[in-house]
Amino acid sequence: RKIRDNQMPEKDLGNISTITKELVDNMRDLIWVLNPENTTLENLITRIREYCADYLDGVPADTQFSFPDAVPSLNISREVQRNIFSTVKEAVNNCVKHSGATRILIAARVDREHFVLIISDNGKGFDEQSARKEGNGLRNMKHRIDVTGGVFEIVSGNGIGTQITISVPFVLLGTDPDPEIL
Repeated sequence: RKIRDNQMPEKDLGNISTITKELVDNMRDLIWVLNPENTTLENLITRIREYCADYLDGVPADTQFSFPDAVPSLNISREVQRNIFSTVKEAVNNCVKHSGATRILIAARVDREHFVLIISDNGKGFDEQSARKEGNGLRNMKHRIDVTGGVFEIVSGNGIGTQITISVPFVLLGTDPDPEIL
């Protein structure tokens, strides 16, 4: 009705556009998570890289990626996949919205026993104790990774940026990795 009567403010159109884009992105993520073909560590790492590259495209920060060339052939549970991916989305969103960073690093690695993911920025950082009391974001990220049996670590401080490290043992992701790849 507002559009028809030429009373739709640009701000409202912008909000509708933003909400619509977020809805489409969330539906795409849900469909990806529900596809049983995607429940491998390799597909999770690929999706994280694609998501971060798309999300950070156009962000005024130098974005660096470091991902392994070879990833163990490892099936993972849908719950672990969803929790890790949701945590990554939240962490990257926080880098963009709150840090004021000029550099963002997204790095994944696999060693003999763990999948490790690091998201760091050189932004303004924050006082961890205050942030834990004020919002649910950090608490939710930690809970998601705790549920997988992994470890969620955050290092931040005013003026030093932020680094989030997620580490999940292979035995909690799924079957043992192929030792030939490691």
